[in-house]
Amino acid sequence: MMRQRPLSPHLQVYRLPLTAILSICHRISGFALFFSLLFFIGWLGTLCFSSDCYVWGIQHLSLLPGQLIIWLSAFAFFYHLSNGLRHMIWDCGYGFEKSTSCKSSLFVVFMAFALTLGLWSVC
Repeated sequence: MMRQRPLSPHLQVYRLPLTAILSICHRISGFALFFSLLFFIGWLGTLCFSSDCYVWGIQHLSLLPGQLIIWLSAFAFFYHLSNGLRHMIWDCGYGFEKSTSCKSSLFVVFMAFALTLGLWSVC
C-alpha cells in the first residue's frame, strides 16, 4: 500500500537552491539600488540650495554609517550588474545545466566582491 506523503515539504525542512537564494538577493539589490539612487540624487540636489548642505553631506558620508551606505550600495550595484549579465547569458539559452548554474552563481558572488574591493582599492 502506498503511503500518503505531504504534497510539499515543510518550510523548516525545505532548503532553497543557491540559484533561488541569489534570485531573491537580486531583487533585494535592485530595491536597495533604487533607494540609494534616490538618496544620492537628493544629496546632489542639495547643491541647488547651498554649498553648506553639500559640505554637511560630505562630512556625514565620511563617517562610518555613511561609508557603510556607500560600500553596500557599491556591492549592490556590482552584484546586480553581475547577476544581470548572467541572466542575459541565460536569455541566449546557455548555462541552464545544474552544474553550470551553480558555478555561475558562485562566480556572480565572487565578481561582486572582487569589483567592490577593486573599487575600494582605487578610491
